[in-house]
Amino acid sequence: MSFSIVVPAYNEEETIGDLINVILDESKGWKEEWELIIVDDGSTDRTNEIIMRSKGKFKGMLITHNVNKGLGKALDTGFKAATGDYIVTMDADLTHEPKMIPVLVNAARDNEAQLVIASRYAKGGGMKDVPGWRVIISKIANGVFNFFFGIKDASAGFKCYDKSIVKEMTVESRDFSCQIEIVLKLLHIRPRIKVVEVPYILSTRRKGQSKFKLSMFLNFKLLRWVL
Repeated sequence: MSFSIVVPAYNEEETIGDLINVILDESKGWKEEWELIIVDDGSTDRTNEIIMRSKGKFKGMLITHNVNKGLGKALDTGFKAATGDYIVTMDADLTHEPKMIPVLVNAARDNEAQLVIASRYAKGGGMKDVPGWRVIISKIANGVFNFFFGIKDASAGFKCYDKSIVKEMTVESRDFSCQIEIVLKLLHIRPRIKVVEVPYILSTRRKGQSKFKLSMFLNFKLLRWVL
């Protein structure tokens, strides 16, 4: 068994070096083969330079978009480049803890699940120091999704996919709504996929600038995969 870690990064000079170091430190206890794929999505700061300094320390690759194409396109690029049996997606801002990576991969393998979510709404999960308005938006959106599809935290960015269900997918949304798009497409393509949610407590970022905007989350084009 092997897994790929896909990390989209846009202007993350304050966190990307720390993230790579934490992944490398955690990986000392991993028995599986793994690779790290970082997609620099047109950063205008020192993100690319910092990644290049560490590139020789891990198996994988740095893929650079010449211009910013958005989170969805960065994930799409990462999906297509990944070679692992499982693909873990995580943010570059240190809000997703690398120690959870083997937990997600093992949950996918042990449960024969096609999608495993580090879920804020599974029993034992939650959010810490996250702005109130974001908590409200998240709870409403995911509550609606849970009502119709039985998935508590579809908008989470920390996920593990069986490669077979995402390798041929094309992610169209540019912004944060891509997380919902991906899940909706999976449910549409394979209605009987097995989804497992493991509890995760998400903390707000400590460094750098959040890229989240409310307008990014309200993408009504997503309805095409529901109707």
